[in-house]
This record gives sequence, structure tokens and C-alpha cells, in this order.
Amino acid sequence: MTIPRRIFSKTSLTTSAPSAARVPKSKETQLNCATFIWQEARIERARISDIKYHYILMNGGVSSEGLDSVQSWFRDPERVKQIESEVKAYEDCVQVIALALAKQETARALDQKQRLEEKINELNSKTTNKNSSR
Repeated sequence: MTIPRRIFSKTSLTTSAPSAARVPKSKETQLNCATFIWQEARIERARISDIKYHYILMNGGVSSEGLDSVQSWFRDPERVKQIESEVKAYEDCVQVIALALAKQETARALDQKQRLEEKINELNSKTTNKNSSR
């Protein structure tokens, strides 16, 4: 069985698609507003979930009883702001500490590199001296 080619032509696909112009403007505006509000609510829930996650990490985990407490704290918008500022301050401190540790590690690695290069040069000069004395 063969399917007629005209069914899959570009014109039939584009012209048969529903047009947004068919939706009345007031309905389209209501739909856009509802979609925007729904998306904003999802974004806010995701932001709060992210704060909860980082708060729990900041405290080294939580028990099931502690999780109930954390959930109840996040029902109060003022408490959410307070916890968010605590988490941000903690993460800023962690970032400063991580940067300091990275600098220390880099300095240690550069010092070790310099000592190894000195040792290589010392060994090379000893072998050069032995070869030239022969």
C-alpha cells in the first residue's frame, strides 16, 4: 500500500497546523498570564528546594525528624530569607577557603617543582663533571 505523496508535502503540513490567530486575543492573554504564573510558581518552588538542599548540606545532613522541621521552616517566607542568607554566607566562606587551599596547593606544587629541577640540575652537573674528567 502506498501513501499519496501530496499528504506529506510541506504545504499540507504548514497549512493544516492550527493557527494561533484562531484563538481570541482575550483568551490568548489569559493563557499567557496563566502560563507565566504557573512558571513563576515552579521557579520559586525550585529555588526553595535548592535552598533546602544547600541548607541540609551545610549542616552535614539531616534525620527524618529534622527533615520535618526543615520543611516547616520553609513555610515562613521570613525564615526562608534568613536561611537563604545563612546558606549564601556559608557558601561564600567555603569558596574563600577552597580558593586559599588551592593557592596553598599551587605554591606547594611549584616549590616541589623547583626542588626537583634543582636536583636534576645537580645530578646533570655531576654526570657532566664525571664525563669531562675521563
